[in-house]
Amino acid sequence: MLRHVRYVSEYQQWYRSLLAGSFTVSNTQNKFVAVGCDTYAYLKGSKDGEPFSIGCLSICQNISSVPNGTCSGIGCCQMDIPQGLKNVSVSAYSFYNHTEVWDFNPCSFAFIIREDKFSFSSYYLSSLKNNATLPMVLDWAIGSDKCEDAQKNKSTYLCGVNTICDDPENGSGTGYRCNCTEGYHGNPYLKDGCQGIQFTCIYPL
Repeated sequence: MLRHVRYVSEYQQWYRSLLAGSFTVSNTQNKFVAVGCDTYAYLKGSKDGEPFSIGCLSICQNISSVPNGTCSGIGCCQMDIPQGLKNVSVSAYSFYNHTEVWDFNPCSFAFIIREDKFSFSSYYLSSLKNNATLPMVLDWAIGSDKCEDAQKNKSTYLCGVNTICDDPENGSGTGYRCNCTEGYHGNPYLKDGCQGIQFTCIYPL
């Protein structure tokens, strides 16, 4: 889990580059979120070597009009994360330097966050600048080969005994993961890391 936060403050635009390397941002557990009443934000990245960007905007005039508990475009907007996203960068901007909403929203915020860890509150319009970290989930896999090809090279194949190979469904198109077969538990990346589950039966006298 990676933790990050950056915001736009005092007419400056902060830009945070999240270089995940061989990791991909989980599209099933994260959301791209922008918070502000004078805000537009972009999420840029690459998939299969091709660049792309998505974005959303949020405009409002009064804090009384901002609903709590929902991120629907008033004070907060959000978007799904594209599958297989790498080399992520997030940027947030202001249309009018927050001059019309400065008393309750002096900053624009944009971030990727674990979906089940975020519930929007109008309080965030001013308080998010005090958050040093926010949780984000990354997907990962071993190497660049899928299971079928990885299993052909026994010297580099990392799944141990009593394991199954799994091609991750994260859209990255590369790598594999190991899991213990049903009835076994332990570390599937060690040679004998997956051990059988032992049951003890107690019979009444």
